Amino acid sequence: MCRYRWAALVLLPLIPSAAMAETRLDLDACVRRALESNRGMQIQRELEEKAGYRVREAWAGAFPQINFGGSVAHNFQIQSTVITAPDSTGELAEQEITFGAENELQAAFQLRQPIWVGGKVGAAVRGARHFSRQSAGETSFTEQGVVLQAKALYYTAVLQREEIAAFLAARDRAARSLEMTELRAESGLLSDFEVLRARTELANLQVPLMNAESAFEEAIDRLQVFLALPMAESVILEGDLDYMPVPAEAAKRRHSLAKEIRPDWLALNEAVGLQKQLLRIARGDRFPSFYLTGSYGWFGFSDDFQFNDISDFSTAAVEVSFPIWTSGATTARVRQARSDLAIVHLQLEQLDSEIEREVREAENAMRTGERRVEATGESWDLAKRAAEIAELRFENGLLSQVALLDAQDSLTEARVAHLRALSDALIARASWERAVGHAYGEPW
Repeated sequence: MCRYRWAALVLLPLIPSAAMAETRLDLDACVRRALESNRGMQIQRELEEKAGYRVREAWAGAFPQINFGGSVAHNFQIQSTVITAPDSTGELAEQEITFGAENELQAAFQLRQPIWVGGKVGAAVRGARHFSRQSAGETSFTEQGVVLQAKALYYTAVLQREEIAAFLAARDRAARSLEMTELRAESGLLSDFEVLRARTELANLQVPLMNAESAFEEAIDRLQVFLALPMAESVILEGDLDYMPVPAEAAKRRHSLAKEIRPDWLALNEAVGLQKQLLRIARGDRFPSFYLTGSYGWFGFSDDFQFNDISDFSTAAVEVSFPIWTSGATTARVRQARSDLAIVHLQLEQLDSEIEREVREAENAMRTGERRVEATGESWDLAKRAAEIAELRFENGLLSQVALLDAQDSLTEARVAHLRALSDALIARASWERAVGHAYGEPW
């Protein structure tokens, strides 16, 4: 028992460090982790793999099916008949003849090969291929959605981190202003009212700072859940809110290609092909089916389960089945397939309009975001220059405290506004990328 206690004392200091493992995330690591670990992405990949098995299943319908079966039966009453025939003495007498024995054994291999089944096998194979490509398109579209969500969560978390830095810088400026105000008040240049106001300004910054810290923690929690990261891990964000505008020519080119490359549009086109094949399968039930069948097996009879005398047999046949009347079931299936095909065509037309609308809205939001970044960036530059001049003039006694505090407040507001404009613009650009079918890592 003593050595276990010593082991516990040795390992105890290591437990907190192991529990607080750190994960460093930049934008690229965030997106790649999301594509690998996001549960929705994993589900869609399983669905795509499942669609691939549909192709194999459809091909199986074109090849022979071979089965093996057998049976052992016991006859409680053996079939028999009575005939009149000469006996051993030559006289006519009634004799009982039995057919079979008390026990019967039978085993056989059976083969069934479709020759022609109304074109349903070929249609099933083509339909399965359409379904597989449709599933692949849906996976790509899901990937783009995951990328958009990962970017939005990352940019939001970085924004909250930068807001904390902005309010910390504002608190440092307010502390310096309070120090200067107190020194000038001690010299009799300012009143106690100015000191009280400077202290109030410093205290007022605690609330937005705490709000930013709380928002940052919530943003990190949402990011960890989305990336399937253990909540016990400490996440350290790397990178900044760097925005690069999309060139106008690239945006115009991607706009014209959106309907041709968006994976959801491609997937719905494959759905059209799938419904056409399903309609052909439904129509195939109206035609005859031809199968080649064959069997090879063994049978034997015995009264004592010895089965010493076993014979083999083999058969071959062409089986034909022609539907004459199905109580309207085939017609109903054909009409259902036609309705499904018409629905998919209407969905495709609707998606055409939706894509055009989404791309236009995304472009407008992206351009608006770019203008906001430019405007708030210019305001921030002006506010920084104004704050620097105000602090210098206040130190030299050429500016009132009210004007200094106003300049510092304007600087904080301008910086926060610029940070939020950068985050909104980056999210708007990520939304535009998804709207035009831009894959992650693909050049514009």
